[in-house]
Amino acid sequence: MANSITRYLKNIWLAFMGRTHKQSNQIAVKIEEVRNAYEVIIQAKQVSVQRWKEVIGQSLGLIEQKKGSLTTTKNDIVTLKKMIEGTENKIQNISTKLNEEDLSDDEIEQHPDYIRAKHSKDDFNTSLAEKNARVAQIEHDIKQLLTQIEYNKYQLTVLHRDIDKLKRQQSDTIADLRNELQLK
Repeated sequence: MANSITRYLKNIWLAFMGRTHKQSNQIAVKIEEVRNAYEVIIQAKQVSVQRWKEVIGQSLGLIEQKKGSLTTTKNDIVTLKKMIEGTENKIQNISTKLNEEDLSDDEIEQHPDYIRAKHSKDDFNTSLAEKNARVAQIEHDIKQLLTQIEYNKYQLTVLHRDIDKLKRQQSDTIADLRNELQLK
C-alpha cells in the first residue's frame, strides 16, 4: 500500500511539474516573441534613421551645388559690371568724338554706333538684374536647405532617442518576463 501511495504522489508531482514546464516554455516563447517584436520596431526606426541621413546628405550635396552656382553667378555679375563700365566709357567716347564733329545731341543719339553701344549697355543691365535676382534666389534656397537640414537633424535625434528608449524597454520587459519565469 505504501508503494501505491508513493506512486500516486509521484504521478501528482510529475503532472504538476509537467504543467510548470509548459508554463515555463510558454514564458520562454513569450520572451522571444517580445524580443522579436521590439527588434522589428527598432529595425524600422533604424531604417528611418538611414533615410533621414540620406536626406541630410542629399541636402548637403545640393547646398554645395548651389554654392558653386552662387560663385559662378557672382563672378558673372563682376564681369557684367566691368562690361557695363566699358560700354559706358565707349558711349562717352562716341559722344565726345561726335561732339568734336559738331553734331547735335539729337544727331548723336541717332548715330548707329551710339545706338549700338546704348543697346549693349541696356542688355548688360538687364542681364545684371537677372543675375542679381538669381543670386537672391540661390541664397534663399541655401537658407531654406539649411533650415531643412536642422529639422532633419532634429528628427534624427528624436529617432535615436526613440531607439534608445525602445532598447531600454525591451531589456526591462525581457527582464520582467525572466523574473516571472524564475518565480514560477
